[in-house]
Amino acid sequence: MLYANPNLSGTLPTELGNLQYLWNLAIVGTNVTGHIPSEFGLLSSSLAIVELWANQLTGPIPTEFGSLTELRILALSLNNLTGTIPTELGLLSNNLNMIYLHDNNVTGEIPTELGLLSANLQVLDISNNQLDNEIPSELLSLELEFCSLANNSFSGGTAPENCIT
Repeated sequence: MLYANPNLSGTLPTELGNLQYLWNLAIVGTNVTGHIPSEFGLLSSSLAIVELWANQLTGPIPTEFGSLTELRILALSLNNLTGTIPTELGLLSNNLNMIYLHDNNVTGEIPTELGLLSANLQVLDISNNQLDNEIPSELLSLELEFCSLANNSFSGGTAPENCIT
């Protein structure tokens, strides 16, 4: 488990990807800036919780997160992340319970592959981004406890039940 001091600043070191037994990475509410290192994808056999919210992170969500087979919680909200939601997150259907990507600058459409997460996904919050196109029908298979797609620019489609749009 790695928790960060709120006074932490600088960038995320790529060497964190070498901590093969790390299961909880929590760097929350700090002055950390820069990109999320793709090397975090090397933690595929151990990392279950990624909490990198309320920082000053920029750049895309690494596609390598799709190889984190033990990932249960992905919390990247309240940053300045850009790019699209990686389709590779749909590969995490065995364990992924919660996705928090709200309040970033993520663009593009919701990947249809997120519909593959129907077995375990309980929370999907991708509100307050710049997502567009239609809400994919594949999301209708999700039985979510909480869902928010609000404050995006969707052009149609049907949101899952109990979803704030």
